[in-house]
Amino acid sequence: MGTAVILGGGISGLATSYYMSRASRKLFDKIILIESSDRVGGWMNSQRYDNGAVYEFGPRSVRTAGEAGKNTLQLVEEIGLESDLIPIGRSHPATRNRFIYVKGQLCKLPSGIGSLIKTIPPFSKPFALSLLQEPFKSSQLVGDDISIHDFFVDRFGQEIAEYAANPFCRGVFAGSSKHLSVKSCFPNVYNAVKTHGSIAKGLLLGERKKPPYKLDGRLVKRAVTEKWASWSTVNGLGGLSDTLHDKVKDHVQFHLNSPCQRIVHQDDKFTVHFNDKRQVVADHVFSTISAEDLAVLLDSKEDKLKLSLEIGPSVDVAIAHIEFDLKDLPSINGFGHLVPSTEPGCSNLGVIYDSLTYPQLDRKDRKVMKFTVMMGGWWFQEIFPSGASSKHIEDIAITSIQNQLNVKTGPICIKTKVLEKCIPQYLIGHSERLEQIEDYIYDNNLPLSLLGSSYHGVSVNDCIYNARKEVDRILGHHSQRSR
Repeated sequence: MGTAVILGGGISGLATSYYMSRASRKLFDKIILIESSDRVGGWMNSQRYDNGAVYEFGPRSVRTAGEAGKNTLQLVEEIGLESDLIPIGRSHPATRNRFIYVKGQLCKLPSGIGSLIKTIPPFSKPFALSLLQEPFKSSQLVGDDISIHDFFVDRFGQEIAEYAANPFCRGVFAGSSKHLSVKSCFPNVYNAVKTHGSIAKGLLLGERKKPPYKLDGRLVKRAVTEKWASWSTVNGLGGLSDTLHDKVKDHVQFHLNSPCQRIVHQDDKFTVHFNDKRQVVADHVFSTISAEDLAVLLDSKEDKLKLSLEIGPSVDVAIAHIEFDLKDLPSINGFGHLVPSTEPGCSNLGVIYDSLTYPQLDRKDRKVMKFTVMMGGWWFQEIFPSGASSKHIEDIAITSIQNQLNVKTGPICIKTKVLEKCIPQYLIGHSERLEQIEDYIYDNNLPLSLLGSSYHGVSVNDCIYNARKEVDRILGHHSQRSR
C-alpha cells in the first residue's frame, strides 16, 4: 500500500482518478490529485450563460468509433451520465455534411457512394478513382517517418493531400500537414502501408488484435443499434468532466490552486513539491500535464529525461463564439467547414456550425445561429504577430463568417478566448522520441506514468482509454511483484 499522485486535473487526470479509485485497495491506499488552476476539466471547459447558451471553450463532442470510443461510452454508463447524452447519428446532417472553403466557395466533401463516384469541386476526378488506384501504387516509404502531406501525396495524389489531409490536420490538430507525423497521427494507415504496401490491403488483410477489454455494455449496444457517430451532453462536454469529478471526489484528495514546483526522484519514490512549501512522497506519479511542463518540474538528476520530453511544441488557438440572428442567415446545413492553409486571404482554420449540431445548447430567449471560429494554431504568430487581442480575434471571426458564408449583417453576440498551448504537435520523429522516453523510464525503474495528450493521441477518447490501460498495467505490475 502506498500513495499515488496524479499531476493535472484535466480529462486524463480525472479518468486516471476514476480507474485508480476502482482499484485503490489493490494499488494504493491514498490517491492525490494536484491541479494548478481553480477547476478540474482542463481543456474540457463548457460555460453556461444566463440566457441558457452553453459555449464550449475546448472540445465539443466525442466520437463513438473504435475501441477507445466504446470505452468512453462504457465509462459514461458506469458514472450514470447516460440520461444527459445528446447523440448525433451517422445520418444526421452534421455527420454527413462537412465542407471545405476553397477558391472562394464552400465545397462539400464526399460522404456517400454517390458523391464518391462523381467529380465534385475542388477535385478534378472522382474521389473513388484515387481510392481504387491506391492498392496498386508502389510505396515510396522506405521505413522512416514522413509528414502527413507527403504520405497522402504518395498514396492519393496532390489534390487529396491539399484539399482533404491539409484541412483535416488544421481542424483536428490546428497543425500543418507538412510537419505532422503520419506515423503518430495516423498509425493505422501508416502501418498498413508499411506492412502490406497499401492502406486498402493493410486494413483488409492486417492482423486483428484481440481488444484488451470486453466493451459490450448497454450504452455501447445502444450506440451501435442507433448508429451514433458522436455525442455531447445537455451541459456541454464539461458535463463529462464534472460528473467524473463528482464520482471520485470521496476517494481522491483534490488539491486545486496548487501549482507543482518540482519533482525529485530518490529511493524508488518521487517527492512532489507543490503550493510553495507543501510536499508529498509518492510511490507512483501519474503525470497528465504536458510533456513540456513535466520537463520543467523534474529534478536536474533526470536531465536526459528532461531533454527527451522536449518532443514538440503545443500550439495556441484563438476561438470566437459568435451568434447571428437566424433570419439574417443564408441556408446552411452541416457540421462546419475547414479552410486549407493554401487558401489566400483567410486567417481562420475553420468554422463550426454549433446550432446545427447541438441546438439544445443554444440560448433560449431568441432564435440564433451560433458558430465557433477557430484561428491560429501552427500559424498563430503569423496571424497574431503582436498578440491576440479580443478586438483582433473578433474582427477575424466576423470577417470569416461574412465572407465565407455570405452573411451581410453583423453579429448579435461574440465571446473570445485564447487557449494557450492547448494542442500538442506530433511532429515527424515523434514516435522515436517516445521510445527514448519510455526506455529511459523502464531502464531506470522510475515510478512514473506519462498520460495526457502529449504522447499517444490528442482526443478525449485517447486520453481516457490510455488512462485505463496504464492503470491496469500498473495494477498488473504490482500484482506480479507482490507474489
